[in-house]
Amino acid sequence: MTPLHATRDEVPPKISINQQIEEQSGTIQTTRRAGEELVRKGRMRQSELDYRLRRQEAIWKSLCWFRDNEADLKVLWSLPQEDRAFILSHASLVLYLAREIAANEVIANAGGPVQ
Repeated sequence: MTPLHATRDEVPPKISINQQIEEQSGTIQTTRRAGEELVRKGRMRQSELDYRLRRQEAIWKSLCWFRDNEADLKVLWSLPQEDRAFILSHASLVLYLAREIAANEVIANAGGPVQ
């Protein structure tokens, strides 16, 4: 893809995560409208439109995840490289423990067993 800025030294303007989400939402809407018309005219299969929309919605969801977790990601990125590597190497264990804690909280909030 050709960059929109003229030279390698020129820095392109930053586009906020909210602007990127808004753009992706518009792309999804455009694809849906145009795709439905193409399907109606027999120029595109419904399965192809569904596949394109799933891909575009996955991009939208990823952008939303980054927006919603921006503060935590900035903290993680600000750590020294060795600390980031250590934290990330234990991510699956931390995720497992977080899920266990959440499950126990659901049980406790429902009046389940107290330990």
